Amino acid sequence: MDTIAQKLGIGHSAVQEMIESLGYRKVCACWVLRLLTEDHKGQRKAIISELLQRYRHEGSAFLLCIVTGDESWFHHLEPETKRQSME
Repeated sequence: MDTIAQKLGIGHSAVQEMIESLGYRKVCACWVLRLLTEDHKGQRKAIISELLQRYRHEGSAFLLCIVTGDESWFHHLEPETKRQSME
């Protein structure tokens, strides 16, 4: 919060108040929403149910297939035009 306060030129307490009003809190060095929407809860429940089912079916070998991380990767594709694909 100190870095944010310095960059914006405002007090630490003002930054803290803004962050709390947005519903964010710091967890593991990143800001996340404190409350999940019902849709997010449903998505997480569906995913964990699928993972548990796979674990029951495949056993501990399934755990070796899980990869975690804290970065998002986005791939961008620009399809060729008809003219480019004809060349």
